[in-house]
Amino acid sequence: MCSEGERYIQNLLANVRLGSKEHVSQLQRNWPVKHTIQAAAALNSLLSVERLPKPGEPDVKGCSLAQSCFFALAEAFQAPPAHYQDFGTPLWTIFRDNIEGITSWMSVSVQQVNESATMYEIVRSGVFLAVDTFNRLLAVPELKEPLQTSTSAAAFVALIWRYISPQSGKPFYAVEQAEQPFELGPDGKPVGILTYDNIHRLVQGYTNESKTAKEAFILHLSEDGSPESDADQFVQIAVARAQRMAEFCNMPTRWESEALAKDLKQFSSTLGGILTLGNPVYIAPFRRHKIFYEFMCTLCSYVRHLKRHSDSERCLMYSRWVVLDMQQWTDIPGLPTTTIAAVCQLVKGGLLSVYLNFLIHESWVQERRFKEACRQLGKWIANYSFYPSVHAAIMDALGRVDQNSLRELLNRKEDHWTRLQWAALSYPIYNLGRPAMRLVESNKANICNNPSHASTNGILSNTSDPCITLQACSGCHLAVYCSIQCQKQDWSQSGHREDCPQLTKVYSERVHAASWLHTSTRIFHLAILQETYKRSVKAGRLEAVRRATNPITPLNLLVICFDFVDSPATPEDTPKLKRIFDLLEEFKAKDGRGRLIAHSLGVRRVESIWKGSLSSESR
Repeated sequence: MCSEGERYIQNLLANVRLGSKEHVSQLQRNWPVKHTIQAAAALNSLLSVERLPKPGEPDVKGCSLAQSCFFALAEAFQAPPAHYQDFGTPLWTIFRDNIEGITSWMSVSVQQVNESATMYEIVRSGVFLAVDTFNRLLAVPELKEPLQTSTSAAAFVALIWRYISPQSGKPFYAVEQAEQPFELGPDGKPVGILTYDNIHRLVQGYTNESKTAKEAFILHLSEDGSPESDADQFVQIAVARAQRMAEFCNMPTRWESEALAKDLKQFSSTLGGILTLGNPVYIAPFRRHKIFYEFMCTLCSYVRHLKRHSDSERCLMYSRWVVLDMQQWTDIPGLPTTTIAAVCQLVKGGLLSVYLNFLIHESWVQERRFKEACRQLGKWIANYSFYPSVHAAIMDALGRVDQNSLRELLNRKEDHWTRLQWAALSYPIYNLGRPAMRLVESNKANICNNPSHASTNGILSNTSDPCITLQACSGCHLAVYCSIQCQKQDWSQSGHREDCPQLTKVYSERVHAASWLHTSTRIFHLAILQETYKRSVKAGRLEAVRRATNPITPLNLLVICFDFVDSPATPEDTPKLKRIFDLLEEFKAKDGRGRLIAHSLGVRRVESIWKGSLSSESR
């Protein structure tokens, strides 16, 4: 015979299956752990596809019952399996075949709240509750694939991503909670609030490691269902979400810094996951809507308002992961017009500002955690610091750093570790920044690829940022011109017409290689490296080499040689000094595979420069 307790449970579950909200709430308040499987099955039966309301017919009572079921399911997931698995039945088997029904009810519940909500608490119970339930299902390994291949699950995730707060008209985020009247703690200060709303965790977890889930999620975002509109909608919402997070960072209310750091990391992982699909349709909106800039501004806002307490070390770790994510984005083919453009976007967005804030707030940043991060960032920036456009971005970023905070950092002891890391970050900026730009301008080293640039009245002399108007040849992408006049002249007079087919082949082979550079940029590199090395080498070193190798040629007419064809590099300990004439002759030589050294520079262009040097020497 059944005990009284058993009869009570069976009667309770029978009423639950009949759709009694009162009994569902009673089940949630006093969850029968030993009967978890039976109780979960009863709740699951109320969330079937068959019970869904017809399209266009609001079902307030049904949504309220569904929300009660979500609350009760949380108890089911928290019950220890060892206490109820008498027959070895896993809990996930209850939900596997009803994924469409459960996730559809989640969408209906959220949509119903959106139509009727007038109070924040109602919105929170509808949105956060559905999100929490979805995350609990997603955390079960056996249910992840069924969720990622479910159409209704993709529709729910898309709905949450674009969900608009009825109060603010902006993407729903934890900032809504911070805007509500807050309670005061025993110390008379506002009680800290939970910022981790699980929305970013949901989107990142659902799309993670699944191309099917990513594409299904994107395709549910716009009304017309076109890939272009869907991708554009995704990035527009991403920009709005970044701005919403920055808005939250700037609020005076106390908030949990680690929770927000996790949101930032999951946000960056979601963006990176979509980018790694490599679909040009998805990538184009990232450039168009400047999401990099907005996201970096959010990260800067977070760092500036980071609380100084015990969890700051973990927050720094999360933030460093975010920066590493964005460094990887710069290598995704097709994301920017070139990798350099992506680097500029990140620098302009505040990459340096983030790290400088970490250094300036040294009181809570520990050397062991941050020293390597600074070293890696300095090295990463140095790889691109020779490019004129990156210079301009870096100088602009430094101009926006709080000078008082920077002065505080520089006033510390010279051997203080933060000063040393500042040196690592700033060396490629200051030593190769404005002085190098002035060097190029004073030496009239044409950034334009046309050797006869001056005869066309090129734009270099009348603009402060020549990179803004430079355009690459649409065929080879290697020759860069300041104007149509220079392009036409170089095509006919310097032989680019003959070089272009071979250069196009070189471009297609090396465009994604880290060592690939525009030929015009190599000219800029050459000028910078000459000046930098001359200023850094030991006194008298270059003069001693000149006397031993080129005694009759003045030092200012000699070039410090390095790998000029592939990529810039620091010269050997014993530098080689050559006349420009000799250097051009080497370009005409062949490498070990029988190819001209100048194959990636343009043979005809090298010959044109070489002939020009001959005529100048004869004069």
